[in-house]
Amino acid sequence: MSDPWYSFSAERDSVYASEFQGVVDCAKSLALTCFNALDLALVACPGHSGMIKLDFLNRSDPDLQRLANEHLDEFLEAIETGTDLSDFEFVRLLSDGRLDGCVMSCILRDGDGAPVGSIAMLLIPDFVPAPDMTRRAEALAGMLAQLLRSISGKLELELELVAARKRIVWLEKQSRVDQLTGLENSVSFESHANARFGQSEMRKALIILDIDHFKTINDLYGHQFGDGYLRTIAEALRNAFPDTSIVGRLGGDEFGILLDLPEHSRSYLESSMLRCRTSILRSTATLGKPDLGRVSMGAALFPDHGRKFETLFDLADSALYVSKNAGRGVQTVFSPEVHQRFNKREIGRKFREAKSADRIQPHFQPIHDLATGACLGFELLARWQDDQRRLMKQETVTAILSDYRYAEQFTHTMVRQAFEVFETLEWRGNKPPTLAINVTTFDLMNPEFVFEFQSLLSDANGPDWDSIVIEVTESIMLGPRNGQVFRTLEELRLRGARVALDDFGTGYSGLQHLGGWPVDVLKIDRGFIDRMEHSATDGAIVEAIVRLAKRADLAIVAEGIETPNQLRRLVEMNCASGQGFLFSPAVPADHLAEVSRSIDLAALMPTGERADAAPVSVEVSG
Repeated sequence: MSDPWYSFSAERDSVYASEFQGVVDCAKSLALTCFNALDLALVACPGHSGMIKLDFLNRSDPDLQRLANEHLDEFLEAIETGTDLSDFEFVRLLSDGRLDGCVMSCILRDGDGAPVGSIAMLLIPDFVPAPDMTRRAEALAGMLAQLLRSISGKLELELELVAARKRIVWLEKQSRVDQLTGLENSVSFESHANARFGQSEMRKALIILDIDHFKTINDLYGHQFGDGYLRTIAEALRNAFPDTSIVGRLGGDEFGILLDLPEHSRSYLESSMLRCRTSILRSTATLGKPDLGRVSMGAALFPDHGRKFETLFDLADSALYVSKNAGRGVQTVFSPEVHQRFNKREIGRKFREAKSADRIQPHFQPIHDLATGACLGFELLARWQDDQRRLMKQETVTAILSDYRYAEQFTHTMVRQAFEVFETLEWRGNKPPTLAINVTTFDLMNPEFVFEFQSLLSDANGPDWDSIVIEVTESIMLGPRNGQVFRTLEELRLRGARVALDDFGTGYSGLQHLGGWPVDVLKIDRGFIDRMEHSATDGAIVEAIVRLAKRADLAIVAEGIETPNQLRRLVEMNCASGQGFLFSPAVPADHLAEVSRSIDLAALMPTGERADAAPVSVEVSG
């Protein structure tokens, strides 16, 4: 309950001021009529937050106000201490040397006996008390108390309504604001953008900005740092664009900007995005960490490319994906030529069609023992054909795997088909072949992934758990050790599967994962293998990884072996196994038997250029 007296004194311009003034004037008039009073002090009691005098209405002698306060203080103390009030003087006569006359003070109480305030009247010097003085004083006090309570009740209700309206306004504002950054949230951003589109035909640009490698940075330095990083970028965006722009956080590490464009809009847009990039780099430089402030941007134009937010967002998102595909740290304005290739909605439609038409097929690349040439198993890779049976580009597959709506479906489709192939495979080796399966963050974040995987194994009578290798990248492992990804990998290992750390050596902190994360296999990134023929540094890195794996009792696989010299160097380093075009490209299921044979390593190791012929195969029985 609000304090009506305090609120009123704090907001003295209230419409109730005249009503309270009427009570004060009435009290003085009655005091003059009934008691020939020369002056009157009225003190109000708020009931819970102390004594608040209505000084702006009650301009009486300060000493008279002091006596009214003292009488009321005494009454309030008696109530607080539980003193018996039967003998309390609610009306009293007293004298004060600083006042020229006698003073009558009286406690104001409401109908329930609760204190409302007090009055003190300065009487004429020769005042003689009448027999009914106390009765008349209490009648006056009762009337004043009733008037004050009536007015304060209305005021209290009004103030509560004012507070409620303020609360509603605050809540409405909060519903439009992103709590972390203070920018508009996605709902408010879209609403305001659509409103702007409907107000005028002035050209505008919808810009979508995405922070490069934010998940990696967030996991590497912690979520608290990540939140501060987002706030820093939000402030840089506010400073980079004109006040007429709408800036919002669309979710996660994605921001949106609606920018008004002048007549020569293309050059202005380009310079604005460049200014934005510079502002972010300068602001994030103060955070004291490397590789911060790198962003990718995509933009679409109103009304050139569309008139509705949904359309423009879709096109700007396509342009953003072009920027990311170009190596990140790039800004791209939408053009129809690239829309079909990078539009997520279009890619999703093509994925659903290809899935229904069985145009997404598993391919298998063999992994060979670099000591004996024996085929140890295969890595499962996807080949997606369009409606003309042409292979879709890798960027399209990457787009599907980065979209939570399709990534798990893609994995499920590939694994199911691979298990069906393995069910019919006639294997000649002594040990069952391994099957290395690449999974996404979305797969591992699914608490039911292990059970769904088990169902696929059971339905297809596929390989045993100990033949399964789950391949993950270092970026997937940057989450917390008690998180869902960690728990899923642990559960997979408990079932018998092994975990391979793919593209080892390219991430931020691969070494830290070897100590605490469930890892059984290291896969050396193909970039090191490709460069080690011409770079002593890369050769030393490969050799160090091989030795590290042996010391840590981890299996090792070299990826991307394409030349005899690469094979020879790896054999000299005692690298245990490898895969690459020198042995075989990824092949469809009907060629699996051919590439599962052992190979003659000696025949492949003379000095030469990249292999473009099929490797020599030696059939092994047993």
